[in-house]
Amino acid sequence: MKNARLFGVLFIILGGSITVILSTMLDSLGGALRILYAGPLLMGMGLGMLILPGYQPTDEEWADKTKRWPLIWGNAPIVNKVLWIGLGIGAMALIHTGIIRF
Repeated sequence: MKNARLFGVLFIILGGSITVILSTMLDSLGGALRILYAGPLLMGMGLGMLILPGYQPTDEEWADKTKRWPLIWGNAPIVNKVLWIGLGIGAMALIHTGIIRF
């Protein structure tokens, strides 16, 4: 799993965790903060990265941990980037319009 699928799984886990923790904490306040959008954004991008994983780096490229994200983002086709960002924004829109509620 040396491509965007790894980041996709991590984004889904991180986004889900952020969403659950913040929505539980804010349930007693009766309102929602804008930071709640970070959870659905990451989950949408993660789903997009699972669907279209993008660039497949070599073992030598993958060995440098500090350059993994720039390597995958920089070499991914534009269609993949559009899908990743589009699904992230779409997830934020679904939460904002109230179609999906926590």
